[in-house]
Amino acid sequence: MGFSATLAGPQAYAGAAIRVYAPGNTGTGSVTAFNASGFTKLKIQLKSASDGLLSIKLQPSPLAADGCTATAAAIVDSTMSELVIDLTEAMFSLPSYCNGVGSTVDSVKAGLFAIDVINGATATGSHDLSVGTVKLAP
Repeated sequence: MGFSATLAGPQAYAGAAIRVYAPGNTGTGSVTAFNASGFTKLKIQLKSASDGLLSIKLQPSPLAADGCTATAAAIVDSTMSELVIDLTEAMFSLPSYCNGVGSTVDSVKAGLFAIDVINGATATGSHDLSVGTVKLAP
């Protein structure tokens, strides 16, 4: 699944994002938190032809609307590639603007709602991202 956006001018915050729902969730209706505590790795296929850095946010239920949730950085290019990321605090930390307050990876794993993949581009022009498969592994 792919998505692109064109920014008419420089932005303080903008970008494009794709949300992949955890099993049992569709984005509508009641929320069923998925217990991902038994998993240690996220396997995710990503690419972007326009930008080399994407963010991956593990979203709890209720959503962390301020973005203060476990977040990893993914270096990508224009070729769809699978990344294997350990589901640890070292790989999925809280963004610095959260000052240590938010949903840590261990707390989100106990009740995962969705995984957001974000191209946080702010420069004028076209920006894209694509997500292939998303898997949790033991």
